Amino acid sequence: IGDEPVPESNLQIGNQTLITNQKGEVYYRNIPTGKYLIDLSQINNIRGWVAKDGFKQPVDVNNNETVYIPFNESKYLSGRLNLIRDEYSKGSFNPANIRITAINSKGEVFYTLTNQKGEFFLNLPADTYIIQINTNVFSDSFRVLQESFNADLIDKDAENIVFEIRESKRQINIQKQVIPAKP
Repeated sequence: IGDEPVPESNLQIGNQTLITNQKGEVYYRNIPTGKYLIDLSQINNIRGWVAKDGFKQPVDVNNNETVYIPFNESKYLSGRLNLIRDEYSKGSFNPANIRITAINSKGEVFYTLTNQKGEFFLNLPADTYIIQINTNVFSDSFRVLQESFNADLIDKDAENIVFEIRESKRQINIQKQVIPAKP
């Protein structure tokens, strides 16, 4: 108890992205011997846990072996996009796959993508963070009210951030033309 496997989690070995099975296992067959970097930064489906030795861990593969990756308790960052639409708009907005970045006091960068509902989640080590949203993906019709927030995950176990996105209102310019009266 306390060392349960992590099912359906993304991890990257070299340039290969793999997903763990229901038992939390991943099989990488016929891998040449050598040194590899396992990137665990995309595992965000377990609340309150983070890889003990960091998100990027080196592994030296010499033969057929099993590698276990221990996790420690972590802090939890969650949030969502709050879209305020123009009531007369017929434009579309997809809240999925927008990059959210967390930068800690040491300058380390952690990121995740929003899901189909515009929600995001990150397990992070205890620290203070600047949380930013990638505004480059928004068209001129949408603007983010506040592009970054501070989050204190030293004194708090969890923090929730809401990025408000407003759609531009349609405007009609009506000008009054004054026609001089004929004498």
